[in-house]
Amino acid sequence: MPRAEAPKYTAIKITCNLCHAKVSNVLYDLASYTIMKCPRCGLVFISSISQFTESELYAKYDEQGYWLENPNTANYHVGYKEDYRVRMWRRCLKKLERYKTSKGRKLLDVGCATGVFLDIARKGGWDASGVEISRYASGYVRDKFKLKCFTGTLEEAAFPGEMFDVITLWDVIEHLVSPRQTVAEAKRILKLGGIILVFTPDRSSLIHLTCHILYKLNQKRVSPLIKRLYASTEKAGHLYFFSRETLTHLLTNNKLKVVYVRSEAVRVERGVLSGKMERIGATMIDLLAKALNRRYRMMVIARKPYQNEFQSGVPRG
Repeated sequence: MPRAEAPKYTAIKITCNLCHAKVSNVLYDLASYTIMKCPRCGLVFISSISQFTESELYAKYDEQGYWLENPNTANYHVGYKEDYRVRMWRRCLKKLERYKTSKGRKLLDVGCATGVFLDIARKGGWDASGVEISRYASGYVRDKFKLKCFTGTLEEAAFPGEMFDVITLWDVIEHLVSPRQTVAEAKRILKLGGIILVFTPDRSSLIHLTCHILYKLNQKRVSPLIKRLYASTEKAGHLYFFSRETLTHLLTNNKLKVVYVRSEAVRVERGVLSGKMERIGATMIDLLAKALNRRYRMMVIARKPYQNEFQSGVPRG
């Protein structure tokens, strides 16, 4: 029986948000959407990003159902269920103190969702406030936790320059229409010596690299595993897929000094890998990834340097 031909792609050109190159390279064709990769800087994103307005892309976050079904926010409001994310937030709040050199404790969480991290930060002694595009979620922050939360984008908030000591983006940067623009605005409102923390899935993680090698060995046929790894594109609204290199590039292009890069022990959710054998395989890969510091998600911390501070290379966490 003759082998099925690999899919033929229609060339379209999109401007890369990171380096402004014209991109027509298709990485994966997933039927209902296409994953593209910039040949110059390596940034990976969905092709449909150019077909929608910002308001259309963000409309889903105003739906209450999105937050009730979201595993990152739905289970933490009754006594702060002690799972991996809450423990990580508490641990990372201590880490922030280590890397910032500004004197204050003003923290802004961009894309703060329903505010659990903000409340944990406040209880840890931080002057915490948030920005959230969802009217439902931002209202929840104000009503439930009595915390300051601006409804809209970071750019729309128009905070005064050099206002915050710490800015965090937990699972947010992959949702943004223009990550470059948002990071530039974050830098503007960050104090000298202040830090920005970005937490996002890592395209250079071992499980992504393994899937891509298998894809090439299988004559570029998209496997169910690749589809599941990128399934969050449609369900959760992921627009970009950063690697360590592209995220570092984004931060350093904005003259932020990367001081910490580390993969984090956040398991691949059951919704992504639903089969028993897939989860066993993913667990085995994760054990090796832990040793290689290449787990499924990454945390990158960068500091806004003082005027004459030297921009050094990227450290290993």
